[in-house]
Amino acid sequence: MAPRRSTTFARSATDDTIATFASRPSTTQTTYTTASDYSSVTKVKQRAAHAIGNKHSGHWMDLVRPKVTVLPAIALRLLFVTVWSAVVCVFYLVPEVEFLKKAALPNNMILTTVLGVSISLLLGFRTNTAYDRFWEGRRLWGTIRFHSLNMSRLIYVYGKESTSDESLTKAQALQVLSAVSIAVKHRLRNEMERNYIDLNAIEHVQALGNAIETNNLTSDLCSYVHGYLVSTGMSLSPVWGSLSMLQDAVSALERIHDTPIPQAYGIHMKQCVTIYLLSLPFQIVGMLAWFTIPVVLLSAFVMTGLLEISQKIENPFGYDVVDLDTDVYCEEISRDLGSMASREDSGSTLGWNKAFSMEFEKMDRSKKHSKK
Repeated sequence: MAPRRSTTFARSATDDTIATFASRPSTTQTTYTTASDYSSVTKVKQRAAHAIGNKHSGHWMDLVRPKVTVLPAIALRLLFVTVWSAVVCVFYLVPEVEFLKKAALPNNMILTTVLGVSISLLLGFRTNTAYDRFWEGRRLWGTIRFHSLNMSRLIYVYGKESTSDESLTKAQALQVLSAVSIAVKHRLRNEMERNYIDLNAIEHVQALGNAIETNNLTSDLCSYVHGYLVSTGMSLSPVWGSLSMLQDAVSALERIHDTPIPQAYGIHMKQCVTIYLLSLPFQIVGMLAWFTIPVVLLSAFVMTGLLEISQKIENPFGYDVVDLDTDVYCEEISRDLGSMASREDSGSTLGWNKAFSMEFEKMDRSKKHSKK
């Protein structure tokens, strides 16, 4: 019999995980007597797993969710357009005041079609531009999360920890790294103060923030991490690359925040939509009669709704329901980095190898070739 491989570590994450799961009350104490029972239960679980849908999937109850829809924001505009259409219909269809019928209004849909196509193209471009900014912001937050975790893992494994001061400094560097995303979140919300609960919860960041006199807390925190890497002599290219990519993502988020859609373009878009909606009843009242009112109302709902949505999502870093949930993103990053900083073991005690050196590999290969 082959000798059993030794797997003795100083208290590792595996031990903590096993203890955590062992302390949980078991809710599925099921005994399978036959293979068919196990197979049937497995198939049921697989079907249940595939039945899980997207948590943001649509539902008919979305029609009556005023907190998410833009209907409350455009209600007054819809009311104005409806009243305007009703007035046009009255002055065209009521015999006593039908002076609009005598005005010989154009009774065709050519003008409406031409203007409708042009405005539809403008609305499509406006909405796509706003959604591109929204999606770019989400992608950049994913980049911040990835490189924060990547840097924390490399610092945790390869950071010096021979003395208690070095261990404390490494834990502080991980704390500062987790605070970078929180500082970015407040920066994108135009919150330039430093006495926020989520920042003050990190002790070292609170002390560091009081000592910093500049207004760019995000840059200062990244500089502190940079200084830690220099002081420890960490020359791993991945950790420096992650720091560079992290700062690049922060700069890209600030670019989205500080560069709104040109005001002239937004004003011109509103003017075009308003002119189109106000002139639409005159074009269709002769053909649709009283049905002009609901048709114009529906057109106004679509166009003004798209305009309002594009305005809401073009800067998705605030507190609106449709904005990116940056609080959750920061909590996830802080939780992952905080758990790593609070560990009592290190990369060396877990049996991990040191950084791979390409130079030694090249030297070994050259020696082998020289011997041959």
